[in-house]
Amino acid sequence: MKEGCTPHGTIEHIFIVRPEHKAALPSCNMADVFIAYSDTTGSGTCIGRMTGRKYDGRLITIESYDEATFGSTVKALL
Repeated sequence: MKEGCTPHGTIEHIFIVRPEHKAALPSCNMADVFIAYSDTTGSGTCIGRMTGRKYDGRLITIESYDEATFGSTVKALL
């Protein structure tokens, strides 16, 4: 993930949902990935360039995640 997304901007955190995180993130699926960029330009560029691409034969689905929700859920698990 880091290799594929770093060219789009400076990454602060990458978090992959694993079985031990499922209880804390019930709305997520195993192997969902959260990527926090240092600014919105990097995240916007990543969304624009990665949307529609495939990884391991599966279509990549990208969504923005509210920063406050990220801070109170995912960031707490980092």
